[in-house]
Amino acid sequence: MLKGVKVRKVYEDEIDEPAREKKVKILESQFHKQKIREKGQQFDDIDEDEEKSDRQKTKEERNKENQKKGEMLFQQRQLQKAISECEFCLSNEKLSQYYILSQSSNVMLVLPKQRFYNSYTHLLIVPMEHALSIRDVEDDTYEEIRNFQKCLIGAFDKANMECIFYENAFKFKYVPHAIIECVAIPYKISKEANINLYFKQGMDELDGFWSTHKKIIEIHKNKGGIRKQIPKGFPYFYVDFSLKSGYAHVIENENNFSSNFAREILASILSVEKSNVLSPKVRTEQEAKQENDQFQLIWKQYDWTLALTRQ
Repeated sequence: MLKGVKVRKVYEDEIDEPAREKKVKILESQFHKQKIREKGQQFDDIDEDEEKSDRQKTKEERNKENQKKGEMLFQQRQLQKAISECEFCLSNEKLSQYYILSQSSNVMLVLPKQRFYNSYTHLLIVPMEHALSIRDVEDDTYEEIRNFQKCLIGAFDKANMECIFYENAFKFKYVPHAIIECVAIPYKISKEANINLYFKQGMDELDGFWSTHKKIIEIHKNKGGIRKQIPKGFPYFYVDFSLKSGYAHVIENENNFSSNFAREILASILSVEKSNVLSPKVRTEQEAKQENDQFQLIWKQYDWTLALTRQ
């Protein structure tokens, strides 16, 4: 077990949580606050107007109230639809077991179905709760995410490789499932490319073209990391270099930011064709099973979740 990895006892009744109803309620809260932030409104009590009697309400007030209720109903249906169709929500049974490399009570380590970086290792750290971003997950879930990150760093360090973690947290209106992506890069390539500077320059260019204010934030552990330095509800891109240092970019114009931003930078560093990023090949279940078996040979020495079954 790596130093710094935290393990707590897991009870059987925790495995199936959060339930679908709980996830919808949590997402409703996140989604409504995000909508209100975008419009620059205050978070008012939705039932405030109900204190007025129907006789006191004007036709205009009743129309506004009906419109608000209609919007709330539409948003609730959006949330329920997103959860029911999400490939990472296990209750939907859309993710084959062959893609799941490791699993704790709240988080999964997963092989992506798309192959963006050829033979280079690319993994997904996925919270089981359908949160919009890592900023929104519960504290226990975040602790488990960090455990996976620390163990991956230890496993790949032994193979002289560095872990690059990144997250695209934007387009919340589509109710995405939060994901941290991990790409293992040989130290030699990382050092020669000066990967930290490479990302910094790329993010500087984003600011230069699309923003009126500086939007790059240096992420520091002593400042609480991403969960303390980025406010909830803000869309952002985040990259971290083996948990030693990182940068966050607050996305000012979502239409001008590509979800392939980090992938294109990494593809360039790894000499991978850009077409692999834009039109990635699909990893079959048979390929996933073979890669899963190969990964376990390395991972079993670092898999912190094994300690959960021994408690």
